[in-house]
Amino acid sequence: MRCSSVSSMTSYQRVRGDELASARDAWFRADYRACLDALDILTPVSASQRTEALLLRARALWRLNDPAATIPLLREAESWVVGADQLATLRMLLGSAVARVESEGEGLAILDDAVLFASERNVHPAIVAEIEHHRALVYWMRRDLDRAESIAGAVARAGADIISARGFQLCGFVSAARGLHAQAYHRFLEALQTLTACEQRDDFLAANLMQQVAMYEAELRGTISIPQWRVAVPQVMTADADVAPVQRTQAAFYETYSALNDDDPERAFQRARIADALAPSEAYRAGALAMRAKVSRIYGEMRNAREHAYHAADLAERIDWNETDDDESLGLLVVAEELRWYDLPRARRMVRGYEGIGGKKDALLVRTPSALYRAIQDLLIGAVRSMGHERDVDAIARLRRACSTFRSAGYLWRTAWALIELDGAYRRMGMTAPDDYFLAGAQEIIQRHFPRSFLARLGALAQRDMAVGEPSGR
Repeated sequence: MRCSSVSSMTSYQRVRGDELASARDAWFRADYRACLDALDILTPVSASQRTEALLLRARALWRLNDPAATIPLLREAESWVVGADQLATLRMLLGSAVARVESEGEGLAILDDAVLFASERNVHPAIVAEIEHHRALVYWMRRDLDRAESIAGAVARAGADIISARGFQLCGFVSAARGLHAQAYHRFLEALQTLTACEQRDDFLAANLMQQVAMYEAELRGTISIPQWRVAVPQVMTADADVAPVQRTQAAFYETYSALNDDDPERAFQRARIADALAPSEAYRAGALAMRAKVSRIYGEMRNAREHAYHAADLAERIDWNETDDDESLGLLVVAEELRWYDLPRARRMVRGYEGIGGKKDALLVRTPSALYRAIQDLLIGAVRSMGHERDVDAIARLRRACSTFRSAGYLWRTAWALIELDGAYRRMGMTAPDDYFLAGAQEIIQRHFPRSFLARLGALAQRDMAVGEPSGR
């Protein structure tokens, strides 16, 4: 059954004008800067065109994570915008921006008033659904998960085209925040299925969903079953795409790991190369180069591996990491973890540099559960700091924490990776551990779930190290 073709983005009067048509098309393609460029040269010829241009600008700025710029525009426009649908949309955008920038409580109050206004003025149901979705987002920002899920679930069931797909997506984030990762995966799949059945397009939402699905299909490998219909969904990740490059780059990272766990070198090299091509910033590029180094090292192309690793390190050392957000800054650890095989002192300096970064994050954009984010940090930091022969109790503690968190989340291959790192750390540091306890645990996971994984090679190397009594340069 197809979704309704009407939503709050289609309820405005369509005006034949090249600039406005170009701006509208750019918005749906998720090229928000092109949308703003088209609006900048638009000279409105009617009140309806002026209103649509304003609301389109506000939406583009929202998607570019610049809600502060929308607040003065929307507050000034309240005096001249007419039409119940348009006023309701304006107040929705204003309330959401205020919640992100100024006060969550004040923004929520504006959104509550918008709901009441919409009810009194018979505003189109799709716009009402979108207002409710924005209310759910504010509760998400507050981490009031029960309210966020309740409202988002109602939006998902409202049959409101793209807005309902966004409702399923937010329900997925709520499940992830609760640690229900298999449920989160299936909710993201539900959002993707809803989106593919909709009349409208939203390339940004599609890229976000593909990123979340790719993440869970990589991380929960061995824990979830991937449905057959997934292979029929058109891929939105191509090397020359300019839509949502952050999400596409992250999706390429996860698909690289999936390929490595499948022992599919052609796909692993391709996905790592795509991540490099799509990287929207130097921080993401450094991480992508480190991933290319990892793939090359795993498949024995040591000259390329070393070149990519040093290229990543050179780039990383030119970046002001204090100006990056949390997801970007993790790239510094990705670089350090791979560089440790070639230049351990330099890798350790990078870890120390990472520990001094002050992270910045918009509350709306915090999607990875904090425990898992910390576990990934712990794994990468612990892997670098435990490489030497000196005893580093904190590195051991980090690897143990990471292993426990990954195991409880169902992140099996990361659990195995952490166990292999723990085994090597104990042996290099001369610390006492139960006989091959860590390595045996890793090998059990690998043999049961990932017999062809790159981790099997690491496990075999660790077994060889046990026999000869010293670590290899793997």
